[in-house]
Amino acid sequence: MGFLRLFARPASFAINDGLNLRRAQPQTDRLQLLLTLTNQTTSNLKLRDLLRAIPANIREVTDCDVAGIALLGEEAPGFEQR
Repeated sequence: MGFLRLFARPASFAINDGLNLRRAQPQTDRLQLLLTLTNQTTSNLKLRDLLRAIPANIREVTDCDVAGIALLGEEAPGFEQR
């Protein structure tokens, strides 16, 4: 019985750590996406390149087929789709 107790406690910690890591992974992915987008935004001032990079990065971390951006038009009221 003592041997099982010696094994059970470290095993339960390892299982718990694995579950916590799995739960934290989506948040880690979202934070990495935010960091990537922030870096691209500050390093790339060409709007066309930026508008291509953002949906590509979003598709990497989300389960989607399409990602788009709607911009508020400068001249006409409303959103401009690109």
